[in-house]
Amino acid sequence: MGSCFTFGPNALDFFTDVGYKYQYAGENLARDFRDPDSVIRAWMNSPSHRENVVNEKYQEIGVAVVDGTLQGVETTLVVQLFGTPYGAVESKPVEKAAPKPAEKPVAAQPVETLGEKRQSVLTSPLDLTKALIIFVVGILIGAFAIDILMVSHRDTPRISSNSLAQMMFLLFVLVAGLLIKGGAIL
Repeated sequence: MGSCFTFGPNALDFFTDVGYKYQYAGENLARDFRDPDSVIRAWMNSPSHRENVVNEKYQEIGVAVVDGTLQGVETTLVVQLFGTPYGAVESKPVEKAAPKPAEKPVAAQPVETLGEKRQSVLTSPLDLTKALIIFVVGILIGAFAIDILMVSHRDTPRISSNSLAQMMFLLFVLVAGLLIKGGAIL
């Protein structure tokens, strides 16, 4: 992950920054989704993102999946850019063909980037973070539970520290960690 995403005040600045003169332009962004199907599902469930996908005015599309840092957080960003070059002849609507029967989904293929092959990730960074939170907080809660048992069993007086209060705080951290949700369309 070494890339850093930068966005101007207008998401379509990218088009003019790279010299793409457009008649129509649009973009869809998504970050930190588990798999490609969930990105597409989220875009198609969002009216504005769906409009970009099905808009017949767009003649060209660019798609990128980039790992990098966005607002100081390591993330995976999926970008769709849609455009029609300035001066392009508008295409006439084509009659829609009868819908095809549902096809079997194609298995994810490795992505080749700059000569390296990259395998599709089975676990997202968010899942790893959640697992780490659960593991560490679980160990700490266990240690405090043992401490409470030992102190009560030996009738040892406490000078400072309240294991029960610390355990309750860690339970709050554990619940907060479990409630973290991944994936957002932008």
